[in-house]
Order: sequence, then structure tokens, then C-alpha cells
Amino acid sequence: MATQGGTPTTKQKSVHVIEYYLENSLFSLRWLLVPLYVGLGMLLILFSVYFFRELSRLFAHAATGEEVDLILGALPDRDGQVASLDFERSSSARFYF
Repeated sequence: MATQGGTPTTKQKSVHVIEYYLENSLFSLRWLLVPLYVGLGMLLILFSVYFFRELSRLFAHAATGEEVDLILGALPDRDGQVASLDFERSSSARFYF
């Protein structure tokens, strides 16, 4: 920007003030995302616990079931839910969708 006599004009000063406050407000707004990131981190931990629980259950019953049971136990159904294996009620696996 052009200056008059080496000193900034009033318009240049006002632009710098607006730029300063805009940059600071945007930079301080990043703290509004902290609860979102904390919640996403806790959700990731819960998903990991659920995944390893289901994986261990699937491995525990892999020797007793057939390959169809293993495949259907890993595939989700129409609603996006993983098929539930009911090994406790009988010796063969039953699927509830």
C-alpha cells in the first residue's frame, strides 16, 4: 500500500486493526472445537473396545462354527448392524437380524 510521506494513512490503520481483530477472533474460536475432539476421541476408544470384544468373541467360536457362521458373523445386515451370534442357547449358531 502506498503511504503519504512514509507514515500509514488512516485507511491503512483501520484495515490493519480490522485484520488484527479478525485474525485473533478466528484464532481464539479454535477452542470451541476442543469438546468435539474430546468427544470424538472417547467415541473412538468405545468403538475400539466394542471391536475387540466382538473380534475375540468371533475368534472364540471360530473353531466350533462353520465357515458360513464366520462369514455371516462378520458381515453387517441391512440395517448396518453386525449379525448377532447366539452360541449360548445351543451348540449351533443362530443368527438374529
